[in-house]
Amino acid sequence: MLILDKKLAKKSKHILFLKIENDGFDLGAQRREIDKNDLPLALQNLEAYKSELGLDGFEDDRMFDRIIEKVKSYNPEIKEIQIQTMATLVAKEIVLGNKDIVLSPDRYKEAAIIDTDYPVVKLKDLITIQSGYAFDSKLFNKDKGFPLIRIRCIKTNSTKTKYDGEFKDEFIVRNGDLIIGMDGEFNCVIWNGNEALLNQRVCRIIEYKNCYRDYIFRMIIKPLQEIEDDTIAVTVKHISVKQIYEIEIPLPPLAIQQQIVAEIEGYQKIKDGAKQIVNHYKPSISIKPDWEMVELGEVCKPEYGFTETAKEKGSARFIRITDIGADGKLKDTEPKYVELTKEAKQSLVSKEDILVARTGATYGKTMIFEEDYPAVFASFLIRLNFDKSKVYPKYYWAFAQSEDYIQQAARLMTGGGQPQFNGNVIVKIQIPIPTINKQKEIVQSIEEEMELVNGNKKLIALFEQKIKNKINEVWGVKEEVEIN
Repeated sequence: MLILDKKLAKKSKHILFLKIENDGFDLGAQRREIDKNDLPLALQNLEAYKSELGLDGFEDDRMFDRIIEKVKSYNPEIKEIQIQTMATLVAKEIVLGNKDIVLSPDRYKEAAIIDTDYPVVKLKDLITIQSGYAFDSKLFNKDKGFPLIRIRCIKTNSTKTKYDGEFKDEFIVRNGDLIIGMDGEFNCVIWNGNEALLNQRVCRIIEYKNCYRDYIFRMIIKPLQEIEDDTIAVTVKHISVKQIYEIEIPLPPLAIQQQIVAEIEGYQKIKDGAKQIVNHYKPSISIKPDWEMVELGEVCKPEYGFTETAKEKGSARFIRITDIGADGKLKDTEPKYVELTKEAKQSLVSKEDILVARTGATYGKTMIFEEDYPAVFASFLIRLNFDKSKVYPKYYWAFAQSEDYIQQAARLMTGGGQPQFNGNVIVKIQIPIPTINKQKEIVQSIEEEMELVNGNKKLIALFEQKIKNKINEVWGVKEEVEIN
């Protein structure tokens, strides 16, 4: 979308580029509403830019900083990095100085300083690429045939699709092969999903010269991402084998490549180990025979939330199903708001209130509210108003993260295509009830466990950054960032 304004154009020495990835609706035929919308922030950036130009077109090296400050004054919740990711201010002379006059913001993003100590070599001099085959989609099958690698398989490193037709052995991918996705997201993976066929829009490396597979894998992620960011497409982004061959990477001697890979793999193992803990941890409660088992309806009253359209601004946070994190806590990203009207105040949440998703794929997902600001819960959530002489709310929250609760919720779930875990159903959940003091003791123990789990989350971020720093070091990128 181009916005042209002759008056502003005469004043400005710059062009403002705004990268918009979501417009509030999904890309399906029905264009269903989603909770991601970049348009409000884009408009705020545009208004800030126009406001700055209105000041007699005053433009200097701090103009972009002033735009950021103004946008933050419009929306105090916005983070500076969100503005920097969306907006790029480019001098007209730079755009016009390019013979192709490229109107892609990523082309003008400030590039990192590359000053590698190693020779830079094109991939065409190091590897041989085999393209996938256009297998007949009419013969794709879920139940019988030979496994088939499609674009969607790159992220999961596994496939559920099978091909029930004839094929040549040369298109069989085996564990350890490095494969690259060429549509949508330009990513790569060392395949470990067992033997499968190489479908079109996926390629693999079949020969290496003066380089190791794992070194190539680590070094091509960065340029693939840069090409993806710089690619414009009406429907789906696409990268060709020719483009991959033209990628340049720093090439140290083989012995140094081994050292680099060994260091990165050491970081990766720690990261993977921490991920195993984070992904598999579930609070568990060891139930004693003398504890009373009661239905939830005996100790609490379900309450439905407030019906309103979420806004970018408002006097209270609006908590929706999508705001419940995997850890049963409130996400701090992409908050939405409502005005605190008389009706909304009836759905105000208090500290230690328990909220449950009652519909959709995440039915039964349970969170505890621990924040200090005013918040209202939406109508697709249920608040559990407990008899606190019998149930400590945090105890129920801990129980609702357990496998026992998840299995009960699955058995009680009602509805066809859209699961409904409404108030009539949730009251049938059976919970073990020890004394209040014992409940608090159990919660304290679980909180100590979760603190260790959160420590592993920090480890994941730390060693992910260490991997990036090592790769940047090879590329000669001077700036490094550490996570404390």
